Amino acid sequence: MSGDAVKFVDEVLAGDAAVYLVAETFAGCSSMIETILNGRPSVVESN
Repeated sequence: MSGDAVKFVDEVLAGDAAVYLVAETFAGCSSMIETILNGRPSVVESN
């Protein structure tokens, strides 16, 4: 029974990592698209 629980936890953690990666990739793409459309970056770095 404990082996099944470990396998389930591993699958959940792997799923969370995949969701995080997709969200991070989408955030990067949406920022790039905004830069292309506006001609300027959405975040300006201060000195």
